Amino acid sequence: MQTGIAAHRFEDTIDGYFPLHLSLKQMLERLDFAAAVVTLDYAPFMHFNGLADDAPVPLNIKTGFAGIMERVTFCVTFKSLSGIGTWRWLDAEPGSGPRLMPRTRLAEPCYLTGLGFKHGLVETEVIGRLSGTSTGGISIFDGPPPDAQIGKAVWGPFTPYQIVFADNTSASHGDKAAARGLSSAGFYIVL
Repeated sequence: MQTGIAAHRFEDTIDGYFPLHLSLKQMLERLDFAAAVVTLDYAPFMHFNGLADDAPVPLNIKTGFAGIMERVTFCVTFKSLSGIGTWRWLDAEPGSGPRLMPRTRLAEPCYLTGLGFKHGLVETEVIGRLSGTSTGGISIFDGPPPDAQIGKAVWGPFTPYQIVFADNTSASHGDKAAARGLSSAGFYIVL
């Protein structure tokens, strides 16, 4: 009997104003998940260099950068945050603003959808010990999923501790897996 990872679909709203990783860790705790894959669509965000995690957001946004996440998918655990997606800075030339980082903050609370994974005994190399299931569940692949996974929902690629810009041909946000076009770098989650 093969053991998969039990996945729980959910919808939630996370706080803005706090560092993104902190807001997502609060979500994990509130929903009793060990890890999750979440997608945010059209979320405003901001970044302030050197701002402490517990510091209030400055009243003058001109001290930092403001932007919009068009579609970003994150793989979050209590220890790490990685993601893929498209976003843009509103007040910076393309490529001149800071990278999207775990300390970047949402500009307001944000609705998201995702798959949550409970604490358990099944060891996964990239996202820790999760709850297993004997029927269905997710699979995790280092690199693109094999052809047998074509037509299933795929999230990735995720690279631990990194948030990367990706166009539509190199990222999957729960889309049905195609036979081509997925990056060979990083890990993928398949349901």
